Amino acid sequence: MTPRPQDPGLAPEDWRAFLDPGEALLWSGRPRAGLRYDRQVAARSSPGLFILAFALLWTGGAGAVAIAMVAQGGSAWRFVILGFPAFGLIFVWFGLEMLVLHWFRDAALRARTSYALTSRRALIHEGGHAPRLRSWPILPGTVIDYSPYTRHPPEVRILFATEEKVDADGDRTYTRTGFDRITEGARVMHLLRQVQTAQSPPRFDPHPDPSQDASPPEEP
Repeated sequence: MTPRPQDPGLAPEDWRAFLDPGEALLWSGRPRAGLRYDRQVAARSSPGLFILAFALLWTGGAGAVAIAMVAQGGSAWRFVILGFPAFGLIFVWFGLEMLVLHWFRDAALRARTSYALTSRRALIHEGGHAPRLRSWPILPGTVIDYSPYTRHPPEVRILFATEEKVDADGDRTYTRTGFDRITEGARVMHLLRQVQTAQSPPRFDPHPDPSQDASPPEEP
């Protein structure tokens, strides 16, 4: 099983269709494609190892007992007995899904994702069967996290927004999001700081320097 090929994504001219009047496109790019080690993905995958180990023990043990019981007497309940190891196969698949498929899903998501930074906000577009466009304003108070990937240089993660998710029970979780696995991290970080600076109001100086406002002496 291999990740899907990289989606062509959005070209700079495609992004301009989403811009407001007076808004300028400063940068556009894509995350690195392919399988990559990620701590968050590893954390989501690790429970699958324990589920898979338990499921394999259950399926193997139940299968051995079922085969022995059927071989001894050809019980009329043999179909029920054989159903116990078959039931364990469901959890074998569930454990494999948690352990392995998270990595392919992460790679597939990056393969169809595009990023853009404008003079006002950051945008993330996810292609596929159900395209989605998200945007966040970049304000002077926006907290920006810059984290290089030591295992995969020069890939960088720049986080600038917090997403809120509510599950079926009403529990809320908050996740930081932004541009993940980009290779122009220093440039994008510099542009983000420029956007913040451009939107900052002028600072009020309570003690101005009188010499800066002094008028030149009149000529006699």
